[in-house]
Amino acid sequence: MKQIKRCYDDFLTLRKNEKTFRHLMEFKSLGAGRILEYGGRRYINFASNDYLGLAKDKRLIKQSVIYAKEYGVGSGASSLITGYSSFTEKLEKKIAKWQQKESALIFQSGFQANCSIIAALLDMRILREEPIVFVDKKIHASIHFGLRAAKVRPHYYDNCNMEHLNLLLDQYKNDLRPKFIITESLFSMDGNTIDVDRIKELKKQYDCFLICDEAHSAGLFGENGSGIACDVADCVIGTFSKALGVFGAYVACDESLRQYLINCSVGFIYSTSLPPQVLGPINEAIDLIHELQKDRDLLHRNAKELREAIKSYGFDIGLSNSHIIPVIVGKEEAAQELEAKLKSFGIWCSALRTPTVPKGASRIRISLSRFHTQEDIEALLAALKAF
Repeated sequence: MKQIKRCYDDFLTLRKNEKTFRHLMEFKSLGAGRILEYGGRRYINFASNDYLGLAKDKRLIKQSVIYAKEYGVGSGASSLITGYSSFTEKLEKKIAKWQQKESALIFQSGFQANCSIIAALLDMRILREEPIVFVDKKIHASIHFGLRAAKVRPHYYDNCNMEHLNLLLDQYKNDLRPKFIITESLFSMDGNTIDVDRIKELKKQYDCFLICDEAHSAGLFGENGSGIACDVADCVIGTFSKALGVFGAYVACDESLRQYLINCSVGFIYSTSLPPQVLGPINEAIDLIHELQKDRDLLHRNAKELREAIKSYGFDIGLSNSHIIPVIVGKEEAAQELEAKLKSFGIWCSALRTPTVPKGASRIRISLSRFHTQEDIEALLAALKAF
């Protein structure tokens, strides 16, 4: 027992020495999420994923209350027992239409969805042989978990590098085993997006099944905020916890694949379904998202101007072309110093360090919201300029 605990303690000591130790902090979110309170001080929050400010929208809150009063605060069981209702089915049909797919299935969280969907789709017992899987190097940790659960040996291509992907695919062009491409549409650590047209060409040329995580693009890109790749990917995985401001996740696909996941995705089968008081605001958020094109346009316009300003100060923002803007400073200590400097100016941005990002590529990540004002953005720029 002592030997086991010593291993854990040694790991924590190492993390502290490497300046990569994580710890929890208590926050209070104010207003539309653009202001937070910590330690008795208020900060302009540039670290939230609530990109459209819907988490505190009165219309979503109203629906949460209505559903809780009518149906209760818990579903009581997994979907395959008694946790699936008529309003769940209607909501899934609405999601499918929004995502331009035949069907959809609701999951309990984005992490759980990615883990269990990837493991189910790559199951060698079902496919009858080991699939050939091509994965973007900067894919989310949840997908790495799914890959390990499936026990496949993925081929990693450089982030958003379609020529590298083409090179790898070409090496297996005569291999008749099933081929999969797995990517995000918008990468959460770098803020860059995939070349949709090129990946569509490669998918068709090499007869691949394309899985795309739209967590950070759903609600913000595409027609009615449907995302970047919903009309290209065979399987789209998204979340309600970012631009839609609620919680939970979905997969959009054809009906046959939906039925397969109902039968084979362990995360779906063995998890209690989302409570009614969450499904209500999700339903409202999807209706609202169709009406928010002006908000999306404003966010993208502000993001473009902010990226240009930060670059003009000599900072490295990588290949960001979205509302997620990394300020890459290299060493872990430098990222922590920049985080502290911003906080001294009343700006809250989190330092991201290894293992979340590659060693030597530590950064702060700016997440821009539609509710950030010009004054907020100017305050952020003043703080960066003083670093």
